[in-house]
Amino acid sequence: MQRNVDISLDAVTLPAWQPEKAAEWDEAFEKVENYLRACRVTSRFHRARLTAAILQRALERKENGEPLPTRAIDEAREMIAAWMDHLLSARGAERPVSLTEAYLSLYLCDAPMRWPSAFLNPREHPPGFEDTLRSGLVRTGPDLEISSMVPRPIDRGLLPDLAGSAMETLERFPILKTLLMWALFGAFLVFLFWYTRK
Repeated sequence: MQRNVDISLDAVTLPAWQPEKAAEWDEAFEKVENYLRACRVTSRFHRARLTAAILQRALERKENGEPLPTRAIDEAREMIAAWMDHLLSARGAERPVSLTEAYLSLYLCDAPMRWPSAFLNPREHPPGFEDTLRSGLVRTGPDLEISSMVPRPIDRGLLPDLAGSAMETLERFPILKTLLMWALFGAFLVFLFWYTRK
């Protein structure tokens, strides 16, 4: 589903300064700017323009009682998701690209560093930007399916009957079991003595 990604960085108009809302504005600005910094938008000027555009849109869509910082971060996520969806799904694909796959593609191709002013800017598409972004898509295998596992009997090796009868015999005659254990221990000591005297 294509979402609207038409943001104009040239027509950002913020409302008049209101001292009583300064703390909320500062918090919203800082959160959005840090979010963009985490997206590796390195250009300070471009990051400031994007932050102002996101805050403007958050103000326009803010509902009564909703904190501005929360609305601003939600708006930033929606705008980035719409921008990436537009870039990565434009030529059609067998399934929609998830936001996680889009972010991974963005980081793998190092797009924010190579094209610093192209991030979240639908009007600037440098040569090779979209192809490089698409080449970074990591395709996973098919979705996991629920399966059931049936318990199986224990495999006792090549001679299951002999092993079973030997264990039953040793359990029935504890003295024989004890003698066998001492005989094995003695054989081990004899082997050790012989091996060290070679």
